[in-house]
Amino acid sequence: MQNRGYFCVPGDIDKVNELRIRLERGKYDVTGISDPHVASSLLKLWLREVAEPLIPADLYDDCINIRREATIPESEEDV
Repeated sequence: MQNRGYFCVPGDIDKVNELRIRLERGKYDVTGISDPHVASSLLKLWLREVAEPLIPADLYDDCINIRREATIPESEEDV
């Protein structure tokens, strides 16, 4: 990845909503969406609204500890 800030820079809200509606209607063709911030904003929105957390509470501490113990090349740390 060459660009940074995919999850820090918000995507255009109108385009995010348009993509969300398309996906909710079963139209999974995302051609025409060239701004990665639109996709990342939609993913963040979905993660906020999902009923069940992706990482169950009883595994959260284990996941944090694994990340702390992992060796990640410095060039990939901020990705």
